Amino acid sequence: MQPPITQFAYQREPLWLDRWHESSGVGTQLEAAWERSRQTLMRMAELLDEEITDDRILCVAASGSLGRMEQVATSDGDLLV
Repeated sequence: MQPPITQFAYQREPLWLDRWHESSGVGTQLEAAWERSRQTLMRMAELLDEEITDDRILCVAASGSLGRMEQVATSDGDLLV
């Protein structure tokens, strides 16, 4: 069995956004979306750790805008179990 993954995208800094920000006005929006996604995923991870007790659940993955770290205020939270 492989060891569990200990680092996820939401735990990393979006270093590529600095270059994007300099060349496009979109960078600020992407930074905000990345941070919003990061906060949402951290909270979801906390809640899932507390609530999921079934050993048959091996993975929970985020998809859609949340999985792409592009969450906006009107985004929903698509999770795959």
